[in-house]
Amino acid sequence: MLAAAVVVFAAHVSLGWIREAQRQPSLRESWKGLLLAALSLGTGISSCVVLALSSEALPFPVGYQLSRVMLLWLCSMLACLPTCYLLMRSQGALAILAGGALLTAVAAGVQASWVVAVGFRPGISWRMEFVVAAVVLLMLGLTTAIWVANSEPARKGRRRQLWRLGGALMLGLSLVIGQEI
Repeated sequence: MLAAAVVVFAAHVSLGWIREAQRQPSLRESWKGLLLAALSLGTGISSCVVLALSSEALPFPVGYQLSRVMLLWLCSMLACLPTCYLLMRSQGALAILAGGALLTAVAAGVQASWVVAVGFRPGISWRMEFVVAAVVLLMLGLTTAIWVANSEPARKGRRRQLWRLGGALMLGLSLVIGQEI
């Protein structure tokens, strides 16, 4: 539950920074919002995975090497940068689909990287049908969440805060569902 709460909060913050950056006409004026959006989203995805793995009832402690932690965290933030930039510059249907696909690739890659970084021995036995199902659900959930967060009612409606919160909830819960599968 903590992992879900953290990633929903991170998604809400990230989507907020993307909306803030959308108001700036040039990259020179919006780069801070773009970086903060990628930082919060990448941190949220990484934190969600670490918290979820730590909560598993394993017969041994789970640990990470500090160098791998810092590298994975940095890579997850950098990997979120293209998605945040795309969503900052365009809110059309093609941009939403591309943003969902990019974010799906980032989320699946970051989640798999954290599982590998634990160093389970003799190794991970990936079942491809579950990996494919997770990626499909991630794609559907993340694309829908991005659409909800960038829809017309979320930008101009009276209840735009609810639409934005709904988009963040869908984004966060989609990440948790994909991770758990």
